[in-house]
Amino acid sequence: MIYGENWWGWESWHGYCPGHCYTSCTDSAINDNWMHPNICNSEPARAWESPISGVVRVVGRARKVPGAGTGGGDGVVATIWKNGTLLWSRTIAYNDDVGYSYDLSISMSPGDRIYFRVNQRSNPNWDGTEFAPIIMVAGDRDSDGLDNFSEVIDYHTNPFEPDTDFDGLSDGTEVYDTHTDPLTPDHRDSDGDGLLDGTELHVTHTNPNNPDTDGDGVNDGAEVGQGSNPNNSDTDGDGVGDALDPTPLVPGVPGSWIEERLRQDAADVLGLNLGLMDAPNNNAAAGRRWALSQAFTTAANLFAQANREAVLNQFLIVRARLDGGSAPPDWMVDGPEKDAMLAEVDLMIYLLGLP
Repeated sequence: MIYGENWWGWESWHGYCPGHCYTSCTDSAINDNWMHPNICNSEPARAWESPISGVVRVVGRARKVPGAGTGGGDGVVATIWKNGTLLWSRTIAYNDDVGYSYDLSISMSPGDRIYFRVNQRSNPNWDGTEFAPIIMVAGDRDSDGLDNFSEVIDYHTNPFEPDTDFDGLSDGTEVYDTHTDPLTPDHRDSDGDGLLDGTELHVTHTNPNNPDTDGDGVNDGAEVGQGSNPNNSDTDGDGVGDALDPTPLVPGVPGSWIEERLRQDAADVLGLNLGLMDAPNNNAAAGRRWALSQAFTTAANLFAQANREAVLNQFLIVRARLDGGSAPPDWMVDGPEKDAMLAEVDLMIYLLGLP
């Protein structure tokens, strides 16, 4: 306990003064956890001055210091006061290292003081007494979902720190949602995406049970690593999903990427099963598959020549063979492969319209 920190201080009470007289007392009579009367020829007193209006809760235990305070003497009297009003008093025997607990709710106004005093009785020897109260203001100081009283009394968490064990999960989340220990760091990564559950809940706001929150084909951890948004499948908004986009943070794609992709599309089409072609026989199916592949190859060559208009015309012809319209007839049977090729054509048409 540091003098002046969090409105704490220490003083002494002299019974020979008129009324209740508190004066400065050397801190040798009061340590972090214990107090010893008579050093100041008075009762040492911890003092807490209220900065607020409202109810505070005062909890703790008063007892003789085990070993060092139980070797003799005649015990002490521990008391708690609000200003000049006695609220609690216990006589603690010289050898009582168990003592008495206290739990008081006290209505306070700014400037009111609570004093914790130890009286030596008739013999000042062996009077070391543990008397280190905890004072809690009502409310949720750190906004973690646990009220101050529960943090200190029930869960032993820090009411000034929303994540006592610094594992990325707030104390309230651990108590009420994940049912984990708020005092022990929880390094779980439930979905295996490289992000701790706490990080997903409170930092990236992604789903700790789904490795790819935005469903773009790039897991959340990888997106965070490359700087893209794990909650947005197209971070730069250029129409190319993050999984495909070679520059997911910069709108548009390099021309070299478009040309390379077109040539890969041509190879992929040649690898399609002939049964996916809508044709009267295998020879016709092979011809239509080759024609679709050549359309992508031709588009790649035209794109390399910077002839975007010719590329666009090429794709419009291909699209007419995939769009389900009445004329000309489609060259592929309905199914996911046809849908994927149509989506690829539409993507290329979109990219050709970009600057």
